[in-house]
Amino acid sequence: MAASTRATRPAAQHTPRSSRLLTALVVLAVAAVVPPASAQPRPPPAHGPSHEPIEVVATIPFPGGVVPQDPKTGGTNFSADLAPDGRHIVTTFAPTEGEKQVGVMDLDGTDFHCITCGRMKSAWGPDVFPDQQRMLVQVPSPVDRLTEALPDGLNPLSAGTGDQSYAIVECLPSVYDCRTLRRQPLEFPRNSLLEGAQNRTVSVSPDGRYVKWAEIRTLQGSVMVIGRLHSDGAKYTVRNPLVLNPPYRLGSDVAAWSDGSRYYETGAFADGGRTLKYGTEGTALNYDIYELDLATGRRTRVTTDLDYNELYAAWPDGASLAYSSGRGLDRMTVFSQVPRPPLIDLMSFSQLGRIALWNNRLCMNEMWLMPRGTQVGTYGGQPVVPGDNWHIRGWSWFADGTKALVTEFRDPAEATPVDPAERVRLQILSFPNRKPTAPEPVVDLDTVDMAGWAVPYDRYVGMGAHAVTDRTIAGSAAGTARVRYLGTFAARRLRTLLRGRRHLPRRLGDCASPPPPPRSRPAPRGSGRRSTAACWPTRRTARSPAPPSRSPGSPRRRPPTAPCRSTCRPGRATCCRSGPARAASARPTCG
Repeated sequence: MAASTRATRPAAQHTPRSSRLLTALVVLAVAAVVPPASAQPRPPPAHGPSHEPIEVVATIPFPGGVVPQDPKTGGTNFSADLAPDGRHIVTTFAPTEGEKQVGVMDLDGTDFHCITCGRMKSAWGPDVFPDQQRMLVQVPSPVDRLTEALPDGLNPLSAGTGDQSYAIVECLPSVYDCRTLRRQPLEFPRNSLLEGAQNRTVSVSPDGRYVKWAEIRTLQGSVMVIGRLHSDGAKYTVRNPLVLNPPYRLGSDVAAWSDGSRYYETGAFADGGRTLKYGTEGTALNYDIYELDLATGRRTRVTTDLDYNELYAAWPDGASLAYSSGRGLDRMTVFSQVPRPPLIDLMSFSQLGRIALWNNRLCMNEMWLMPRGTQVGTYGGQPVVPGDNWHIRGWSWFADGTKALVTEFRDPAEATPVDPAERVRLQILSFPNRKPTAPEPVVDLDTVDMAGWAVPYDRYVGMGAHAVTDRTIAGSAAGTARVRYLGTFAARRLRTLLRGRRHLPRRLGDCASPPPPPRSRPAPRGSGRRSTAACWPTRRTARSPAPPSRSPGSPRRRPPTAPCRSTCRPGRATCCRSGPARAASARPTCG
């Protein structure tokens, strides 16, 4: 069956009251746009956009008695991934009655058996080491045991804010035939919320020697970390941790300030482990995919559209990319379509953005397939939708790059089937136009000099720990931002006021002509003239007549005005800041 490439638009969503309150604090005027700090774009792909055929070659049934979702919440935290040998699937599941566990089965769904049942109270989210004798799993934390009985509405640690603990399970002779199981806890520099941090997006490097994670510090904010695994026989610890966030300074440079004020979260490895995907904001509340070269520290912005982008799975030979995006669904564009510096995103995205995204991650997170590199213009590849009313939330490439294992969830707007196994499905997709290729060789991270550019762990202090009572920051080209931070990352009041005189980027309108050239002399103060618009005129219509011509040297005519919307400060002409409410005939139109 050929996969559909049609993207559907979800129903309109209600904006949470907390989102409206926070948005009200951000006073948006026209501001200078800040390029992503330290990020250099990849060269555009040599070939143009083209859609390739995608076929569903197998649907993998679930064994009887296996519930592929959390039985308590019905949540979408189920995962199924292709094992390193390419012949097994390692999966989180729940018995018909019981806690989440980890199991393994063949590619056709046969020979299913549980690895952790009867040996561990609960385990989920397996990440198998390349030696195929160990796997990293998430386990219940001490904090979660205190709050798990509370419903989400009363649980202060719900909606992704709960504590997270991990362990490494050792199996002999292998994880596929785990006759002997030994569990060792994995300890981080800050081990839990009791020590001031939530550790999330934890995974093992392709060489099996390092672990990376996002450390969400309650006082400082999000910090990306990588460190070397070490076992003393009783537990695993992380040695020589390094911070992967870019260094920043709280000076007058808007780019350096933005480096500290973004929200960062780690993702998947690529290129044999040399590249690490991470997510952060290119401009305010515009969460995009970035790639970090662990050997050089070079950062590359991959997605540039105005909506939310999250999951990432690079083709094994590095030529193309599968990623999830809300592009075309307009979930986050209400916050991001006016580009501005991400001066408060460490706090605003983690609250406003996650609240807006938490309850409908399926509807606004479709998978796309595009050539590896930066998005070119508005082209972001082709959507991958194997069937209507299903959403892909997991993607594992086969080693030769011709097939992929995907985990799909039924659209939450559809009637929920009684059988939980009908709410989730596993399918194998085939890409018949692709020739088998060899994957990128695994990189030994011990030979990579990350210490030459990364920040030592004990020397990094997140932006959330700084108190900024009143600071004015100059834009990269024009305008200023006035910033105020009070409190900490977890409990904070913030405000930014952006001012500027600059044309908005052309992508906000569909205008074909360039912006008008800058005036040789600035307009006198109090002239009331506004130099910005969503776009500039490209054609004249009956509703927007051409202005009458004037002879050289004659005074420029101002457009008709309506009563002012506000009163200006003393010493300024009426309407100097708020601007007149111009008549419709004077407004520019976009072609």
